[in-house]
Amino acid sequence: MLHQIASHLAQKRLQRKIHPAARTLEEQTYYIELLLESMITLSVLLISALFLHLFIETFTFILFFMWFRGNTGGFHTKTTIGCSILSIIVALSASCIAKYWTGNEWILPAAAFFSYTVIFLFAPVNHPELALSSHEIIQCRKIARRISFISAFILTIMSVFKIGPTIIRSAVLAILTTALSIVMAKILRQEVSEYETNEN
Repeated sequence: MLHQIASHLAQKRLQRKIHPAARTLEEQTYYIELLLESMITLSVLLISALFLHLFIETFTFILFFMWFRGNTGGFHTKTTIGCSILSIIVALSASCIAKYWTGNEWILPAAAFFSYTVIFLFAPVNHPELALSSHEIIQCRKIARRISFISAFILTIMSVFKIGPTIIRSAVLAILTTALSIVMAKILRQEVSEYETNEN
């Protein structure tokens, strides 16, 4: 159903000559389908968060996770439905932990340090669907590290001035989720090497 809608929209784009040479019909269908899936997942997630009184925490989690994910890559499920369900469960669980956390606060900087270390050492994960070139891998690595520095600075300032503790926890959990996703992808070998990418 969603694929058919995406295919129809892609055909319309080609007929209107919206970047006709940039991508084939199959490529445009794929990217439109991804966009539609993301919009549906985000809508369900934010509506659920609103009903559960976790909107601020969930919004912060999504913001930081997406900020990193686009340049770090990470674990991918085998199906889009699985991806959507897992994303919703993880985001809402992290938001709930961020809001109702009563544990030791030293765990947060430890989790942040672990996450940044993983991102610096292992990002990006070159998933077969991405098939990044050597140049793109280098660019993603640079951007991911730059984002790490900026986010660490922002979170440090917020911590020093005690601004929004639940927001800080949500952000750290989003970065931790990014790092764990990278680790899972590496363990499961969900990536291609630079050599394989360049050969293709």
